[in-house]
Amino acid sequence: MRAALLLCALSASAPAAELILVADGAQNSRAVQLLRTEAVNGVRAAAGYPKVMKSDDVPGLKPGRLVTVLGACDDRKTAQLVVNALQGKVPLSLRTVEDEWAGACPSVEAPPPADSLETKMKRRIERDPTNQDALYDYALYLQMDGRLEEAQVQLDKLFKLNPEHLRGRNLQAVIDVIQAGGK
Repeated sequence: MRAALLLCALSASAPAAELILVADGAQNSRAVQLLRTEAVNGVRAAAGYPKVMKSDDVPGLKPGRLVTVLGACDDRKTAQLVVNALQGKVPLSLRTVEDEWAGACPSVEAPPPADSLETKMKRRIERDPTNQDALYDYALYLQMDGRLEEAQVQLDKLFKLNPEHLRGRNLQAVIDVIQAGGK
């Protein structure tokens, strides 16, 4: 009897997480690809996520499949915030699993106002990801807002299209000086 009580107590204290799964068919969507490097609708994936895993490695899932995991949160409320923020961008589902997934919860920032300049810049890039002027303008905006790492991401995209982009190279030099001054 004492052993049965101890077993119940141990199983009741097993850690649980809210696993955020990308719906079948959306694993290679543009939004999932963007989440690997930048925020989408205020959601930034935890380091190393989204990642493809064998369902056998996730307790409670049907074995023999591959699943794309966006992350795992300690509580359902936080996980639901992520799902709500990405509604219309990526179809997601939640699954409670018994296991520890430390540091795997995506962060959720307040979405920018609908009419913001930044939103317009992002839409411009979404419409034409190869628009060098749009990439430069957004990188400049981010640099002026003090968001140097995000500006660097945009410049990297720009330099993949045009390694000699003059205004981009000038902005890169400004960012390098700012970063060197902080060290």
